[in-house]
Amino acid sequence: MNDSKEEDVLLYLNIQDTSDLSLVSLVFSLVNNSCISSAISLFGMVANVMNMLVFYKQGFSSSINISFFFMSV
Repeated sequence: MNDSKEEDVLLYLNIQDTSDLSLVSLVFSLVNNSCISSAISLFGMVANVMNMLVFYKQGFSSSINISFFFMSV
């Protein structure tokens, strides 16, 4: 039963060769790929929306504001 769970994790992480991997590195890869990456992505999207609101409130009279607004998109 334990082998099937380990095989599922290896398939999820798309890893074929397990000779150099330990359980700790597998857990780290799983946590890094699912939790940390998602949190960083969510933070980046929220920050970009806030940047867009700030540049919208400042107005589009300056070409710098227009450039930064579209960089936030």
